Amino acid sequence: MHSYIILRICIAIYITMYDANAVKFTRVTENTGGKYENAVQSSEVPSLISCALVCDVSEMCLAINYNEGTSSCELVSNLTSPLMDSSAWMSYNKQTSKFYWSICTADNECSNEGCSSTLCNCLVSYRYDWRLGRCVPECGTGFGDSFIEHLNIRLAVTPFVSFSGTNLEECAAMCSNTTVNLCIGFNHNKNNGNCNIKYKESLSEADFVVHNGMSYYTRNCN
Repeated sequence: MHSYIILRICIAIYITMYDANAVKFTRVTENTGGKYENAVQSSEVPSLISCALVCDVSEMCLAINYNEGTSSCELVSNLTSPLMDSSAWMSYNKQTSKFYWSICTADNECSNEGCSSTLCNCLVSYRYDWRLGRCVPECGTGFGDSFIEHLNIRLAVTPFVSFSGTNLEECAAMCSNTTVNLCIGFNHNKNNGNCNIKYKESLSEADFVVHNGMSYYTRNCN
C-alpha cells in the first residue's frame, strides 16, 4: 500500500519497522561530504543503517552524521546547527509525516513557520522544501510524497476533485500520483472518508477555515 509519509528522493535510507509505516533519512549534501555540528550523542555502530535505527527510536533525533571510515554515528537534535564541510562524513535528515526541527514558544520564533506544541511547523499555506531546508510558499523543484498534517483545518477554496469513502492513505496516494495537474494538498474527513484533492495554485492563510473532524494535508517539495 502506498504510504503517505514516503518521499521519492534518490539518495535516501528507508527503515520500515512498524506495520506500513516507514521512516526515511534523506542525505543533506548529495555530492559532497558534510556533518552537522553540535551533535547530542556519539557512538560506534557497524553500519549506516544501524546509525539510522538508533536515531529512529529517539524522539529528539532529527538527523544523523555518519563516518564510514571510523563507524562513528552522531545524533543531531537541531537542524539549525551549522553544516561543516568534511569529506569523511555524511549527514541525513530524518523524515516523518510531520516535520519539525526547532523548539519554540511563539509563532514569531519560527520565521515563516508556526509554533505547534513547542516545535516549529510550516504554516498551513507553506510547505517544506528539503533542498532549501525551510518552509516555502511554492515548490521550485517539484512536489514530493510527504505531507504536513494540519488537524481540524480545511482548505475552503475551490475547485476540488472530490472522492468519497477513502481512508487517509488512499487520499494521499491519489494526490501523490497526479502527474499532469499537480496536487498541492488535500482535505480528508476521518468520519466519512471524504477526500478533496486540490490542484496547483497559490494559497494564503485566509483560504483555510476551522473544521472539526476534517484536516488539511500540505504536500511538501521534493
